[in-house]
Amino acid sequence: MTTQLTSRKKLIIWLKQVKDIKKLKRYGFITYVSKTFRYVCLYVDAKNHHKLMNHLSQKSFIVKVKQSKIEELDLDFENQKNLMESLRVEAKDYNQTHEMR
Repeated sequence: MTTQLTSRKKLIIWLKQVKDIKKLKRYGFITYVSKTFRYVCLYVDAKNHHKLMNHLSQKSFIVKVKQSKIEELDLDFENQKNLMESLRVEAKDYNQTHEMR
């Protein structure tokens, strides 16, 4: 038995009222809810996320719908680790040269 993962997109949806969160459960998987700022992070299928964004933005209880920019972030932590190591060495050299003065 093999399971196939579907690709998903993350939508951020601002609501007029917090009680409308229940209405969004049928559209996708809710991962985060901010009751103070009245927004929801919702994962939907990547195939039809544009249609769903248009559909949701027309709903009366929704203020705004945006696609998350999480895919655009560089999450290559090996590169970040090397960068931090080079910055550490550079800071150490800088501190040693300025202590001699």
